[in-house]
Amino acid sequence: MGGQKVTRRQKDVSRLVREKKQLQRDKIRNPKKK
Repeated sequence: MGGQKVTRRQKDVSRLVREKKQLQRDKIRNPKKK
């Protein structure tokens, strides 16, 4: 079960990274937005 926890955490981390990348993209696309 420990392995499952690790994979779940990795998924969360990857999701956070993806969101961060998207936010950066939006900023570049819409500099007016905060």
